[in-house]
Amino acid sequence: MNTIEITRFDSGRRGYTKADASKVPVNPEGRLEAVVLHIENAVAQLRYGQGQPRGLSFAGYRGSRCINRDSNITGVYALALDYKIGQIEKVVEAADRLGYAHLIVITENRAQTENAVSLVIPFTAPLNVGQYARIASCIATELGVYGLLEGALAATHIINVHATTTTAFVRGEILDGEAYIKRTAKDFQGMDARKFEGKEPIARQAARVQMERPTFTSHDGMFEWNTTDADLIVMQAHQAIHGTVPDLTQYGRLID
Repeated sequence: MNTIEITRFDSGRRGYTKADASKVPVNPEGRLEAVVLHIENAVAQLRYGQGQPRGLSFAGYRGSRCINRDSNITGVYALALDYKIGQIEKVVEAADRLGYAHLIVITENRAQTENAVSLVIPFTAPLNVGQYARIASCIATELGVYGLLEGALAATHIINVHATTTTAFVRGEILDGEAYIKRTAKDFQGMDARKFEGKEPIARQAARVQMERPTFTSHDGMFEWNTTDADLIVMQAHQAIHGTVPDLTQYGRLID
């Protein structure tokens, strides 16, 4: 049974400062009860304690009171991506499609002014900062969910729990981060996962007037012809302006 390190951080105007850290077991069968219990204990301390740490990182940091800087990270044990709370259904559906064991945590944004939803996917072994940057971008792209909070792709990203935070887990395969990076080495070329920090593009389709192409007959009944693309354009314009479909025979159309 492997473990992940969870570091608690005090948050302040100058940023985050490490408070303490714990090793939490991860069941190889994908059950994450111990991780859920650890988060719930941290939340309970917020409800009943004063000035308890609210920031949680799934990375190990060197030093007793260090800040969340890349150079202080000893290893990252889980992916943590924050999204706007309105995207929770899409996040849940996309995470289920991936199939990895994961947590869904109701958290807050960095300013602690709005709720967020955090997707946490534990790794089988810790990754370094460079590996984490690669896998975070790839997974965010695979998920394809917009509303990603700014800074959530960084290894130093910290989720913010609060007194009413709830956590649930979904069983699945524990993500082998190194194997995933190797397997996708040629994938996601030219990707920019930060685009998911924006709003979801609105799919727009050009409105088309659906018309049948009538067959015209000359006034003496001797000739028939089908409408051309040019005829159709005239018909569409006439219909848009006058509300009726014109009879093109009145324009003295030449017959080939």
